[in-house]
Amino acid sequence: MRLVPTLSSTQAARLVSLKTQIEHSIRKIENSNVLSGKVRKDEDRQKGTVAELQRNLAQVEALAKQAEDEQRRLSEKKGQALSEADLAEYRQLCVACSSLACIDCQAEPSSVAARPAGKPRPTRSFQMSVLRSTVSAGAGRRSGRRLRPARRRRNASGGR
Repeated sequence: MRLVPTLSSTQAARLVSLKTQIEHSIRKIENSNVLSGKVRKDEDRQKGTVAELQRNLAQVEALAKQAEDEQRRLSEKKGQALSEADLAEYRQLCVACSSLACIDCQAEPSSVAARPAGKPRPTRSFQMSVLRSTVSAGAGRRSGRRLRPARRRRNASGGR
């Protein structure tokens, strides 16, 4: 006959504590596996979305090129064709204009009350005229400094 060893109360408590720690670790591993499965599914879904968007972008770029070629062909028929230099300048102005709009949105305070007194926002027509003169002078990209209008002189009554 085999004798079964008896455990003292402290040994039994330690054994129960170890069992609960093991069960807790097993639950954490299972939860981690479930979570990693969800992440993999989401990653696959996102990859599919990116691939679909890239296909759509390729189609849109192809259609835009086709429309541009068609427009150029029609313009040449009517005798209104723009030269490549004119188109390059137009594209350069578009890029500069969009970067100017981004700079305006980021650098200018959004409310008139937040603007310092005596510093009016430059008008869009002024900004565009400066931009055109900058581009036509061969400066290309802006040097990073802000375009500001010349100070306006006030008349005797204090108006503009």
